[in-house]
Amino acid sequence: MVLVSSPDVISKNSKHAEGPVKLAYSYRRFSSKNQTGNTSLQRQLELAQTVCNDKGWKLIDLPPDEGVSAFNGGDGELAANFHKGNLGAFLKKVKRGEVKTGSILILERLDRFSRNFFDLVFPVWLNLLQSGIEIYSCVSHTHYTLAEIRKNPMLAGMALMELANANEYSRNMGQRIGRAITLRLAECSKGAKMNLGTWQPRWIDFIGTPKQPGDFKLNDHAETIQRMVREYLAGESMYSIAK
Repeated sequence: MVLVSSPDVISKNSKHAEGPVKLAYSYRRFSSKNQTGNTSLQRQLELAQTVCNDKGWKLIDLPPDEGVSAFNGGDGELAANFHKGNLGAFLKKVKRGEVKTGSILILERLDRFSRNFFDLVFPVWLNLLQSGIEIYSCVSHTHYTLAEIRKNPMLAGMALMELANANEYSRNMGQRIGRAITLRLAECSKGAKMNLGTWQPRWIDFIGTPKQPGDFKLNDHAETIQRMVREYLAGESMYSIAK
C-alpha cells in the first residue's frame, strides 16, 4: 500500500487488487500543543496503515489536528475539532457530497473523534453513517456501518458508551490537572519556581523536573515581549506596536 495525502492521488494495493477498493480517510489528532514532540501522530498513522494493508483499503491521510481539542466546546457546543479543525472540514465535505459513499473514516479510537458530551457527539457520529460513510476504530477492530448497527443495535450502544467514557475521562483529567496546578501555585506563593504547564508564559522555559521546584529561563520570545514593553513605555500606541 502507498500512502497518499490527497483524494485526487490514490494508489492501488496489489494484495487486494480484485473488485472495488474502499477509500479510508485517516483522521489523526492530539489535544495539547505540548504533545507536539511525542509519537502520537506517527502511532495513529501506523495503525491506519496496518488496517488498510490488511483490509485492502486505499489510505488517504487527512491533515492532522495538532493541538486541537475534541473536548472543550462550551456548554451545548461541539468541540473545536468539529467546527474549525480538519475533522470539521471533512464533515463539511461529506455534507456537500464530496466524499464517496462507502468511504471509511478511520480512527485510532473513537475518542479521537470526540471527547465531548455524548448527546452532542452521537448524533454527528450517527449522521455520518446515515450519509453512507463508514467508521473504523483501529484499537477495538470495530467497523461501524449503518447496515451493521441496524442489524445489531448493540453495536451502536457500544459506540455510545465509548464516547461517553471518553468524555468522562477528559472531565476527570481536567479536574486532576486543576488540582495539580492549585498545589503548584501554593508552592509558588512560598517562593518556589514550579512548572505550570500551559499556564506558564510562552516566553519563559522551566528548567527542572515537572513536579519538583526548578528554575525559569527566558527564551527567544522574551526579547519580543521586552521590546513591546519598551515601546509602550515610550509612548507608542498599541496599534503601532502591533503593526
